[in-house]
Amino acid sequence: MPLQIVYVTAALLFLDIFPIPADYHSILTIVAGGTFAYGCYVNILKKMPIPAILFALFAIIYNPIREIELTRQVWMASDLAAGVLLIAGRRYFGQ
Repeated sequence: MPLQIVYVTAALLFLDIFPIPADYHSILTIVAGGTFAYGCYVNILKKMPIPAILFALFAIIYNPIREIELTRQVWMASDLAAGVLLIAGRRYFGQ
């Protein structure tokens, strides 16, 4: 996966901290869920369990099929943590 997708996903997560219409969050769950699922997949193939578990956790949180109902404050904290994880763990998305 190109690192630009990781950066764009992180930017979208940081943008979700601000009050934005609910339709944006629906799109964000698709993008973030896919990015984290791919990160989990890559790290399973590399036999790196810690990053795979972290990416799997956020893939579950941002699952677009079965959305989790959380308060706005929890979503904001999750968005911030997920964005930081993507930026800090960008090397784990490489081939």
